[in-house]
Amino acid sequence: MVHVDQTQWYALIVSAVALIASGASAFYAWRQTQIFQKSAATSERSAKAAEDSAKAATAAANFGSRAWVTVTGVEATEHDDLQVPKSATVYYFNSGATPAFGVSSQAWLRAFNREPELLPMHERGAVRHEDLGAGCRDKAAALLGPPHDARRIAEGKMQLYFYGEMKYSDVFGQPHIVNWCYQYLPQTQQFCPAEPRQIPRAL
Repeated sequence: MVHVDQTQWYALIVSAVALIASGASAFYAWRQTQIFQKSAATSERSAKAAEDSAKAATAAANFGSRAWVTVTGVEATEHDDLQVPKSATVYYFNSGATPAFGVSSQAWLRAFNREPELLPMHERGAVRHEDLGAGCRDKAAALLGPPHDARRIAEGKMQLYFYGEMKYSDVFGQPHIVNWCYQYLPQTQQFCPAEPRQIPRAL
């Protein structure tokens, strides 16, 4: 039978305590690492949420305080003997809270033998306008361009369109474009809104 003296017992006890202490220390360190990682992830999510919220608030503020230019109507301003429009005018209005800058427009009054799949918008340069202040109005006009046959338009055998675009920038430097398209109805001698047929314009 092996006898263990008191010194050896003390050594075994000290080793066991040291081993337990080492394990506890390692577990504590691991646990602290897990807590830190979770805290960091939570902080990152909170920071991202705060950033997204700030961006949304800024976008909402910009949305509410930018210029808003819309078309309020069109009219024929001159007619021939058959009451076919020889010229037409479109009216714009800035309903936004700030001015529209760098305003330019293009307008066409064109007749087609059939409904066009693509409205031509490349024949001349844009007309420059003064900045359009909040609550202010502006207009653009066009003359009936060739080729056209007034009698065929009056009889509904040629399709007459008044269409175009207006470009501007808001106070935040963002560009905007307003496309519009109206078709002349000889039955009523009025322009009515029409679908913009693939107007080839992009910002």
